Amino acid sequence: MIERKKYSILIVDDESLNLKTLANILGTDYTIYMEKNGADAVESAEEYQPDIILLDIIMPGMDGYEVIKILKNNDKTKDIPVIFITGLGDDESEEKGFLMGASDYIAKPFSHAIALHRVRNQIKILEASRAKSAFLANMSHEIRTPMNTILGVTEILLEDEMLSDGMEEGLLKIYDSSELLLGIINDILDFSKIEAGKFDLTPSEYEIASLINDTINMNMMRIGKKPIVFELTIEESVPKRLFGDELRIKQILNNILSNAFKYTEKGKVTLAIAGEPHEKGVEMVFKVQDTGLGMTKEQVNLLFEEFSRFDQGTSIEGTGLGMAITQNLIGLMAGVIEVESERGSGSLFTIRIPQKVVSTECLSKEVIENLCSLRNINMRRGKKANLTRELMPYGKVLIVDDIIPNLYVATGLIKPYKVKIETLMSGKEAVDRIKDGAVYDVIFMDHMMPGMDGIEATRQMREFGYNGTIVALTANAVAGQAEMFLENGFDAYISKPIDIRELDAVLNKFIRDKQTVEVIEASKKGILKFADSIDGFDIQKGLNKFGGDEGIYLRLLTKYVSSASSMLESLAEFDNENLNDYLITVHGFKGASVGMYANNIGEMAGRLEKAAKEKDITFIHENNSAFISAAQNFIDELKKMFAIIEAENQKPKKESPDPDMLERLFIACRSYAVDDVEVVMTELEAHEYENDNDLIIWLREKVDLMEFTEVIEKLS
Repeated sequence: MIERKKYSILIVDDESLNLKTLANILGTDYTIYMEKNGADAVESAEEYQPDIILLDIIMPGMDGYEVIKILKNNDKTKDIPVIFITGLGDDESEEKGFLMGASDYIAKPFSHAIALHRVRNQIKILEASRAKSAFLANMSHEIRTPMNTILGVTEILLEDEMLSDGMEEGLLKIYDSSELLLGIINDILDFSKIEAGKFDLTPSEYEIASLINDTINMNMMRIGKKPIVFELTIEESVPKRLFGDELRIKQILNNILSNAFKYTEKGKVTLAIAGEPHEKGVEMVFKVQDTGLGMTKEQVNLLFEEFSRFDQGTSIEGTGLGMAITQNLIGLMAGVIEVESERGSGSLFTIRIPQKVVSTECLSKEVIENLCSLRNINMRRGKKANLTRELMPYGKVLIVDDIIPNLYVATGLIKPYKVKIETLMSGKEAVDRIKDGAVYDVIFMDHMMPGMDGIEATRQMREFGYNGTIVALTANAVAGQAEMFLENGFDAYISKPIDIRELDAVLNKFIRDKQTVEVIEASKKGILKFADSIDGFDIQKGLNKFGGDEGIYLRLLTKYVSSASSMLESLAEFDNENLNDYLITVHGFKGASVGMYANNIGEMAGRLEKAAKEKDITFIHENNSAFISAAQNFIDELKKMFAIIEAENQKPKKESPDPDMLERLFIACRSYAVDDVEVVMTELEAHEYENDNDLIIWLREKVDLMEFTEVIEKLS
C-alpha cells in the first residue's frame, strides 16, 4: 500500500529509467503514481486525482498532446496542473504545450534541483488557490448568515402599519441594500466553489409551476418604480413535473432576469417558457427579452468573462460574476445559452436545459393562466393590513419548509400570536418528529420540498394515526388545489406569499376556537391584562405598533420609565433662567410618551412645550407641578405593572439543563443548522436552572454572535 502524503504526483513516461529518476527526486516529499502509456495515465488521473501530473510528450500510441487534450476535456481532471517532461528543446513544442493547457516544462535530462523547484512552484500555486477558495467560501458563509437575518427582520418590521414615512423609507433602503449585498455574497461563494471544482448539482423531482411562481415573486420586486411591463408566457407543452436541480435553474433565471430589470429603465421585460422534445425527456427553453441598454458585439464576446462589467460609470450594481456563474451552471446541466443583443435596443437570452420528465402530464391551461396572473402578486406589497391579533400562548405550531427565508417569514408572521413555534426543513424530519410523539395545534406544511414533499409527509402522518390539524403552505393554490389538498389529508391551505388575514383566520379557527373559556381567560396575562387599568395609556395600540411583540414593548417601556424619571427631575428645577433647557426636555418627554401611547401624559407635556415655545412663563408655573405629579403617578403604575408581569412569568425550575437538549444543540451548531440552534435554545431557555453556572446565558450570547465553534468546544 502506498503511504499517502499531503500531495500526490502522477508521472507518465514510457521509459522506466525516467520514471525511476523522477520518483527518486520527488518521492521523499510526495506520493508518487506511475504509468508508462497515455491510456493508463488517463484512467489513473481520474481514479487517483493527483495534485500534479508530470507528462512525457513523445510516447508510443497516445502521445502527451493527446493525453492532455483528454484530461482538459474531462470535468474530473481538467483542473489538475500538467507539467510536460520532454527532450524536445524547440520553442514551437513548448508553445504548443502551453496553448493546450500545460502549466510548465521540465527538460530532459533531469536536473534534480530544477525538477524539484518546478514541482514545488506548482504546489505553491495550488495551495494559494485552495486557500483563496476556502477563505472566500468561509467569509461568504459567515456574512451571508447574519445578512439573511437582517433581510427577514426588515421585512417583518415593514409590516408595521404605524411606521412613519421616513422610517418606512429607511427600512426599504436597508432591505434593498441588504438584498444586493446578499446577492454579491452568494455570487462570490458560488464562484469560489466553481473555481475549486466543488460545485455539485442536487437533482430531485420538482414541479415547474412552483419554480415559475418563485421566480416571478423574486423578480417582480426588481421593477421598483420603473415604468416597466413584465410579461410572462408559458406554452402548454411544458411538463408538469420534472427531475433536475430546481434551485440552480431558479438561480440561472434570477441572474438573467435581474440583469434585464437592472439594465432596463423603461419598456418591457418578457419571460417565455416552452418545452421541446429531447432524448433525456424535455428540453426546457427559457427566453428572456428586454428593451434595455443592449450590448455591442465586443461586449457580448466578453459577457461570460469573470468580473466583466459594462457601463462602469453608471450607478448599476453588481460584481460581474453573475453571468460567468450562469454559464457554468448551464454547462453543468448540459445546456446552452445564446445571446442576441443590439446596443440601444435591448437583449434576448435563450437558455436550453435538458431535464428528465417525471410525468407526461403538461401544465393545464387553467394553471398557466393563474401563473401568468401571478406576475402582479408583489404589487400588493406595502399595503399594510389593519389586523388586531389575539394572543394564543396556549398554542403550539410546527412550520415545515425547506427554504430558510420562508421559515423565517412564516415564523415572523406567527410570532406575534405568542404561540410556541418549532421549525423543520424537510418532510422526513416532520414525520420522524410525529412518530416520536410530538403533537401540535397546527402543522404548517410546505407543499413542494425535495425528497419527501408535503403531501407524502402528510400521508405518512395520517397512516401513523396522527389526527392533528395540518395546513398546506403552497405556491400552487390555483383553482382545484383546495380539493386536492383536502383529499390528501390536509385540513386547509394558505397560498404563498402568505396573506396575514388568511393566516389569522386559520390560527383563530384551529387554535383559539378550540379552547375553553377558562383557558382563554387564563391566558390573558402579561401587559394586556392592564389594558383598561391605567388611564390615558393605550396598551393595545402600543402592542400593535411593535407587531404584538410584548417583550419588545416591555423593554421599551422599561427604558421609558428610566429616562422619564431623570427628565422629571430636570423639569422640576424649572426657573425663568433655564427656559430653553426646559423646552428641550419637555419636548423629549412628549415624544417619548406619545411613542409609548401614554396619551394623557403626552398631551400634558405637549401643552407645556407650546407654552415654552411662546415663552408663557405663567402657564408653566401654574401647570408644571400638576404635570410632574401626574407623570410620576403614571411611572409608578408602570413599575407596579412590571412587578406583576415578572411574578406571573417566572420560569419553572430544573436542577440542570437536559443533556439530550445540549447534545441537540451541539449537533445543530456543528452542522450550522441555524434554525435548529434557535429551536433548541428556546426550549433550553424555557426553564431556570439551579446548577448551570450561567451556562444557558453564555450559550445565548455565543449563539446570537454566531460563534458556533466556541459552543462546540464548550459542549464537547
